Amino acid sequence: RFRCNKTTIYHDNSIIMAFAFIVAITIDPPQCGSASSTDFPVCFRGTYAGAGSDPDLRVTGSGGDVTQSDGDDINFFSDSGATTKLKWELERYISTTGEIVAWVKVPTLDHSADTVIYMGYGDSGITTFQGDINGTWNSAFKAVWHLPDGTTLTFGDSTSNARTGTMHGTIAASAGILDGCGNSFSGQNYMTASDTGLPSGTGDRTISFWYRNPSVSFGGAGYNWVLGSFPTGNQCMGCRVNPSNDSKVHLYDGTDN
Repeated sequence: RFRCNKTTIYHDNSIIMAFAFIVAITIDPPQCGSASSTDFPVCFRGTYAGAGSDPDLRVTGSGGDVTQSDGDDINFFSDSGATTKLKWELERYISTTGEIVAWVKVPTLDHSADTVIYMGYGDSGITTFQGDINGTWNSAFKAVWHLPDGTTLTFGDSTSNARTGTMHGTIAASAGILDGCGNSFSGQNYMTASDTGLPSGTGDRTISFWYRNPSVSFGGAGYNWVLGSFPTGNQCMGCRVNPSNDSKVHLYDGTDN
């Protein structure tokens, strides 16, 4: 969904800070829906090891161009001169392979023309993270749980709402689509987080998740809860999946309608 091409690199370090490389990342309009979006967190994901015209995001010790093993010198900007820094969260970075998963808040994601942002890297003077994890997700996001990193499962919330999850039972860490995931969620193994301040009543809501159909079901009528709010008694609202019915997603309003 991106065009990340090393042929658009600028090398003049005396003008462009101390980045050895600045790469243009082009986001194609067909991927941006039917209307432009404001402050949209774009997922920049891939493995870049310098093949062809690709940038080499491996650390220098592994033959690449990134100077910090934790990826701190990988920065994102709205301009080719690297003067206007964007907000981003670096979810995953593997220094030996150049694998990266970064969420970059793009001020305007254009649905009718190319959107271009810039990535700078290769600055040995940067030794701390320069992004803004909370700032990547604006106030419309009530919680963002990535469930990294495939080895050690954590439930941190990337938004400023700090809805860090609590594990109940045992949920195994496993590899996911983008990064890590929780394996073997069930009626006894689940995560809870505070719902204080969440919107109530009618109105539009968006829930986004990756889900793999398990071999067993739990919950009422064979449904697997993905996200739910249970304020009192048996009343509940949320999103659940019926694995016995082609894994269809149901928005549940407290009734079986």
